[in-house]
Amino acid sequence: LGGILQAAQLGLKRAEKQQEKAVQKVRQQAQDLFSSEAQSMGEAVGQYSKQLQRVAQDLEAVVNSSQKLLDAAAAADHSNAWAGPEAESRSKVSTQLLVAGRLLRSAKRQREVLVRNAQRSAELSLEDNADVLSRRVGDMSTVVDQAKTYLKDIIENREAREVAPGKASSSNGTVTNSTQSKADVVSRMKALAAYVKSAKAEGQARMDAAGQNITTNIAKADKELAANVKDMIAHLMASEQVALNRLKEPLKTNVAKLRGSTKAKKQKAAKTPTTKSASAPAATAPKSASKPATKLTSKIEKMPKQSQEVKH
Repeated sequence: LGGILQAAQLGLKRAEKQQEKAVQKVRQQAQDLFSSEAQSMGEAVGQYSKQLQRVAQDLEAVVNSSQKLLDAAAAADHSNAWAGPEAESRSKVSTQLLVAGRLLRSAKRQREVLVRNAQRSAELSLEDNADVLSRRVGDMSTVVDQAKTYLKDIIENREAREVAPGKASSSNGTVTNSTQSKADVVSRMKALAAYVKSAKAEGQARMDAAGQNITTNIAKADKELAANVKDMIAHLMASEQVALNRLKEPLKTNVAKLRGSTKAKKQKAAKTPTTKSASAPAATAPKSASKPATKLTSKIEKMPKQSQEVKH
């Protein structure tokens, strides 16, 4: 029994070492996985920031160029009239420029907030999945912090790379819009008002599409990360079960040997009463010989009575 206990302790230590190796392997895989997911989500958030920046730059180019054309048309009108087709057409352009200007200021003001919210959604995905995995492999805060730092660096670097192309597009838009032909003032102002209105609607649609796109990308990355974490946990649990089975097999064999020796002792003890019961009939055998003796005594008792009858 002492040998069995000692072997069990050694097997347990061996299983613990193997399990510790499996845990460390999963932690290394998790670190690589979280870094990869942080990179993909960081690229998505950086692309979202770029799209918002490009929308604001394009809309700003339209507003600035249209404002120059409006100022030029107003300067060319020497009538200084407050009414008439020319004044009304310029008023419509001014109205559309005000609406586009409000959207432009909102896009610039909200861009940083929207990007920060998208970045926070990505960080929450990393934190939640790391919390699930930490229940099996221990504290994952270091891995999460590294992944979040990597995510932030990717977003900032992506934004820095996109600053120069954005400025180039802004200047190109200004040159394109400033080379329009000088035709009828009213028709030009109507076309300009429609142009500013369509640019504003297009900018709003691009912002909405970018927001929906980043939401979809982060949700997809979160789903993939959760699936990979689930596979890691399943693999770790399978290795734990294998280690337990290896630990149980020698114990079962040794316990079976102990039970076999006790059964043999019980069977040997069960056989000893049968030999005693076999000797019992020999002791009872002489009882059958006592029956003729009783008959003989009864005859002897009857003999005096017969002798008395002869004397009479």
